[in-house]
Amino acid sequence: MKRLPALAAIISFALTFPANAETHKLHVHGFSADGSKFIFEEYGVSDGAGIPHATLYAIDVATDAFMSSSPVRTDFTEEAAQQLESSQPADFLAAGEKMARDRLKELSVNLMTAVGPTKRGTVRVQHSPFQLNTSNPIRFSTVGYALNYSSSENTKGWSLEIQPIEFEAKSSTCEGWRDYEYGFRLILTNEESETIKILSEDTRVPDSRGCPQNYHIEQVITHGPKDKMSMAVIIRYASRGFEGYDGKILATTGQITP
Repeated sequence: MKRLPALAAIISFALTFPANAETHKLHVHGFSADGSKFIFEEYGVSDGAGIPHATLYAIDVATDAFMSSSPVRTDFTEEAAQQLESSQPADFLAAGEKMARDRLKELSVNLMTAVGPTKRGTVRVQHSPFQLNTSNPIRFSTVGYALNYSSSENTKGWSLEIQPIEFEAKSSTCEGWRDYEYGFRLILTNEESETIKILSEDTRVPDSRGCPQNYHIEQVITHGPKDKMSMAVIIRYASRGFEGYDGKILATTGQITP
């Protein structure tokens, strides 16, 4: 792929993974009014060719599967990147991201109309993609501020653990680079009832992930009452990029009961 000389600024700081080339950005639209759908965007400017890109994902919460018209992806080529470069924007990355998101909005009108109004939901866990240390498992509350005031107290909450699963490399992205790639298992524990639920477990690694090598939980977002709660877990993962590891994004969902 052709390298545009002026695009060296695309190289971003290291994520939680070494030698990161591009940290994809996240925009959460949230849940549909009834909590049955979860929608988010992933966008950025690719390392290497500098092509603006954006993708809208709409997930059925109960089945953790994409809606039939999702994902929606932009369709830019290197020509668009070159035209953007020739316009000499003051901030190339910001201009590229805006181009991608504007185009995505046009492409996803029908899908967003079908989903209807969205609500952001309540963020229970928030880790910056630049945060170097995150706990695993993570513990959080669904009832508000719940830190212990006394060491004698035992605040019950939820525990969420992400476990790597190693697979023999099948993706063409791994060829000549890695003999293995990783999927993950996501385990949710209700500490009050001591019930355990596997929210997601890979049986293979989708080619779209591009030879992933690491995962961490970036956000946990919920919607609805405690007795019928929709939950979305945003996961960031390290995928092979043009100039190192790219920090990409996926989400897994489920309906949670006490």
